[in-house]
Amino acid sequence: MSLETDISTLLRVGFFSDFDENQLRLIAFGSEKMLVQAGEVLFNDGDEAHDGIVLLSGGVEITIPKPGGRFDTTVLGSGSLMGELSLITPNHRSGTATVIQDCEILIVHRETVLRTLNEYPELATTLFRRISKSVSEFNMDLLKVHDRFD
Repeated sequence: MSLETDISTLLRVGFFSDFDENQLRLIAFGSEKMLVQAGEVLFNDGDEAHDGIVLLSGGVEITIPKPGGRFDTTVLGSGSLMGELSLITPNHRSGTATVIQDCEILIVHRETVLRTLNEYPELATTLFRRISKSVSEFNMDLLKVHDRFD
């Protein structure tokens, strides 16, 4: 895929919705593209997360461990972003990602995102506001279900 195709894919990823084409060009140019075959594990639950992974094509199954030895699973396709939070802060993977259909991925490095945000402070402010709103909404959702766990 070309740089323009990568930019087009990034435009469809929610995290990058406030980035303009030039900013996305910086992100795409500073990212690493890989082909990964079915059966390979991209990352395991608990691994340190230093970057985000955009699925350009193919399919990935995410398995998240739950109490009692159970697992939640979800399948992601083209245009999905894994590790959104790791694009701005160090953290750990909350599940295991296994390729279920040969895929092409774009590894977006945290340093590239942070450098872009540093070069475009208005973008950083917009992203901060969006993330703050999302965290506030999440907290409100937690309050709604709080009584179920008391």
